[in-house]
Amino acid sequence: MIVTTLIVVMLVLLTIAVVSLFAMMGELANRTGDHADTGSGSVGDGPVHPLEETRSGELVAGLPGTFRKGPGVVVIFSTSCRACSVLAPAAPEFFTDYPVNLMGVLVTTAGDANGADFVTKHRLDALPVVVDVQGEMATSVFGITSSPAAVAVGADGVIIGGVAFTSYSALTRWFDEVFGPAPEPVLDPVPLPLGRKA
Repeated sequence: MIVTTLIVVMLVLLTIAVVSLFAMMGELANRTGDHADTGSGSVGDGPVHPLEETRSGELVAGLPGTFRKGPGVVVIFSTSCRACSVLAPAAPEFFTDYPVNLMGVLVTTAGDANGADFVTKHRLDALPVVVDVQGEMATSVFGITSSPAAVAVGADGVIIGGVAFTSYSALTRWFDEVFGPAPEPVLDPVPLPLGRKA
């Protein structure tokens, strides 16, 4: 009985530590971006920062059924991260315009209600999104304990790498490094009126 109680107490403390770490990393990302701009979805334009804790080289297992298949990217936001609150509202437009496969968005939170509010407030419900209570999925599947973060997954389902980011322009540069440059858009020729020659 004592051993079971001790294990439960340790798991609760570990959960609190993970949530606190997400909050601290979000605050750190927010403080390093001195140019917070809610209009562009940017908290500065520094480079992405590789996350050493990412489970690179491991096969992804346990993704929710609502997520898209790879290759692509999983983005991780936290409800306790001010930088995430700046970046999240621009995510739907960015992932509609930029030709990378957004597999899904994880919103880490201390509770379901906070996560649902974050998703609604920042219009993330248009994307494949899952509220990740206590950051369990971000940690167990990807090894990620900070946010905002992005994880690249290859066509074979293997994690390529993960980064912390403070702007979508920096994230775009990283996508280009990982997946190759985005193709130039092909414009359909404008049809000429009948009887006209090109």
